[in-house]
Amino acid sequence: MAKYITYGITKEKFSKEKFYKEIHQTLPCKPLYGLWGSRVDAEYGWKDWCADSGFRECSDVNKMKFVLTKDSKILEVHREVDILPYIVSRLPQFDYSPFQRLENRSTSIMDTINFDKLEDEGYDGLELFISDDYLRLHNGVFNTWDCDSIVVWNFDAIKIID
Repeated sequence: MAKYITYGITKEKFSKEKFYKEIHQTLPCKPLYGLWGSRVDAEYGWKDWCADSGFRECSDVNKMKFVLTKDSKILEVHREVDILPYIVSRLPQFDYSPFQRLENRSTSIMDTINFDKLEDEGYDGLELFISDDYLRLHNGVFNTWDCDSIVVWNFDAIKIID
């Protein structure tokens, strides 16, 4: 069973109201609410990214570990093709963007992920393994996802372990 870690919150301060009632995300490629984290053994996880970017201190006093419940359903994205059924293209008919399109790439930084469709299909969250194909994934719809990470939008799919 995979173990996950998040920083900036402890189990004492974690609440359904804060992570699942308040809208705290406005980017079209990220859900409006949920708990974010990375696998404890991620190749390049949240702690690594925070250290490299200076975004947040990741220490033992501001972390929380969790696992997913046995019946949780998470969409794993290892390659761009894994997310294609959930992409809503926002590109105009002619792409005038200054970003060079990679050969065989199907998503754009202008695209949106249809999180309602994922939820309708029973998914509790999405886990991105961006290290598996960083250039293609990060230069597409996952341009604001900087590390291997998970977002769980169903509070009941999480079990806090530390």
